[in-house]
Amino acid sequence: MLRALRFGTGDLNPHFFIWPGTLLLYFAFASYADLFVVGPVLGWWVGKEGFAAACFSDPTAFYLLPGIESVAFGVWTVWLAWGIGRAGWGTPVGIAAALGWRSMRCARTTPISHIRATAAATAWFLDTANH
Repeated sequence: MLRALRFGTGDLNPHFFIWPGTLLLYFAFASYADLFVVGPVLGWWVGKEGFAAACFSDPTAFYLLPGIESVAFGVWTVWLAWGIGRAGWGTPVGIAAALGWRSMRCARTTPISHIRATAAATAWFLDTANH
């Protein structure tokens, strides 16, 4: 969370290069930028000082946003598996591919989902590149 928020200082170098998670820092930063804009409109805070204070007083939204992005990548990956199966071999194969892919992803990522693992996004990028 803090690495992604540091991009707001103008330094877009994450100084952290491991896994494909570096790219996901930029996605998290984009969601934090959206939150920065939406927060004052909803009356959650005023100005950048209020944003920083909200980050430390109740960081729930700052942790949920990357989690929601991870869920979205997972859903898109299942949808992509369904689309590839359906386009190549028909609707029954598309459904089987989606269910099979989701079962495999669930078994592999559920035990580590609490750390906002990059597995869902990585799978989506790979499947999209191979589509």
